Amino acid sequence: MHLDLHRAASWSMLRHKLDFGQVAAAQMLSVVPVASVLGLGVGKSAVDAG
Repeated sequence: MHLDLHRAASWSMLRHKLDFGQVAAAQMLSVVPVASVLGLGVGKSAVDAG
């Protein structure tokens, strides 16, 4: 397994990278994916929390 770690400048930047497929997985505050799925913020996105 190969793993590259990258730091995101903000939670919204991390959310956008996930939305656009720039990263495959991320560790974030638990409310970020919930808010993203509910459409709070920029727009709705599909987040797989599994």
